[in-house]
Amino acid sequence: MQLPLKIQANGELSLQKQIFEQIRKLILEGSLLPGARLPASRELKSQLKVSRNTINFVYEQLHAEGYIEMRQGAGTFVNTNIPENSVMDRANFAIDKQTSQIFEENYSTNFTANRPTLFYEDDDKLEIDFRVGKPDPSLFPINTWRKIASRNLVKTNHQLTSYNDPAGLILLRQQLSRHLRISRGIRAEPEQILIVAGVQEALNLISRVLIERESVVAMESPGYQGAAFTFQSYGAKLSPIPVDESGIQVPHLPDSKIALVYVTPSNQFPLGHTMSLERRLRLIEWAGRNNSYIVEDDYDSDFRYASSPLTALQGLDDYQRVIYTSTFSKSLGAGIRLAYVIIPQHLLEPVLTAKALLNNGHPWLDQMILTEFLSSGGFDNHLRKVRKACLSRRNALVSAITEYFPDSNFSGLEGGMHLVWYLPEDLPDADSLQKLARNNGIGIYSLTLGHAHDFGNGKDANRIILLGYAALTENEIYEGISRIRALLPV
Repeated sequence: MQLPLKIQANGELSLQKQIFEQIRKLILEGSLLPGARLPASRELKSQLKVSRNTINFVYEQLHAEGYIEMRQGAGTFVNTNIPENSVMDRANFAIDKQTSQIFEENYSTNFTANRPTLFYEDDDKLEIDFRVGKPDPSLFPINTWRKIASRNLVKTNHQLTSYNDPAGLILLRQQLSRHLRISRGIRAEPEQILIVAGVQEALNLISRVLIERESVVAMESPGYQGAAFTFQSYGAKLSPIPVDESGIQVPHLPDSKIALVYVTPSNQFPLGHTMSLERRLRLIEWAGRNNSYIVEDDYDSDFRYASSPLTALQGLDDYQRVIYTSTFSKSLGAGIRLAYVIIPQHLLEPVLTAKALLNNGHPWLDQMILTEFLSSGGFDNHLRKVRKACLSRRNALVSAITEYFPDSNFSGLEGGMHLVWYLPEDLPDADSLQKLARNNGIGIYSLTLGHAHDFGNGKDANRIILLGYAALTENEIYEGISRIRALLPV
């Protein structure tokens, strides 16, 4: 490790004093944390081009004053207990931080946005968590993933040290093109597919190319919070469109210029409805007539229990107005950060440019592993395993709620990884029940905490609870619901 030190050979202070004061400052201001390892004297001598005796003298002085400790055979480390006589020095550095805070308060950027909530303060206190969109880590194909990774690490030579195509590994894009043609009826050449680090990145790319300040973006209401916040951050005005059991209500879309409409047709988020074929065709016809784009977020399309998924909007689109995006965050895990977006040919060049400006591609190894996982049939086998587990857990959740709260109604049972529980009238509202449960170690989610955006006009929005079940066992599900029942008066 190199330290950010600068010395002057002919400075007023001696070399020892210059080095001493700079290391001391790094420790006091917190750049070198307690317990941090310092470079060996030989390394620091080579970095600064000074004698080793000079470095030894500095380390001995820092040690004598209690700033560092030397462990025989282990190295030199920042002391975990900074000496008391440095309190005044810490106060001086606090003044610098105060000055920095004043600067931040008086000088702001033009960027304003809401940040989606991914984690909550009391997560670690939850004994049973019905978090939305959380897969079961025990189902991750770790052994297969490890074998493919090891095989590719053995044969690689330059891939790990070279820049990748910003659009993604072409082998993965070719495999996705084949996979999506069969599984979702999608018509796309590999060159139209861009690998991204999640749907949020896809939405940012789309927004950068298509949205100007004051652009109108139509969204399902209620809809996905992350999409709403992203579009607003680019200056868009959101136009909420109601949904019903067949998806977004197309007649409510105005026949006027709208930059784009964002939909989740396979499993409407958060209510879980599937957009009907008739509604899909009407939406595509509306987009073609109005020269607008459709952003199809194929949320949870991998998880269908009652029937096969309908053909994606992209596969029905003869107007080239659909931008399709999906992710492996739910089917595999959010930690691998792999998703993709399919761009119409006429938009490809500006989106590719925006992608190249954003980053120089994604980690080669993860893309290569996923390529082999798809081509070998391992992904399809994994999905069958996960679907079977999720179906069993969904049934357990419906059974438990029906047993303890007989007047309950649901939506989102056809697929996905969560269901919507419409609270019976004799129960508290969603916010109250959520707080009561969380205070007792059970995580349940109202629309807002469940990453949904209801635009403030949702009918009976505070009677809705979102319950994810994919990461819980059947026993945990029954225990969680029974404990909620025990918290309420009979």
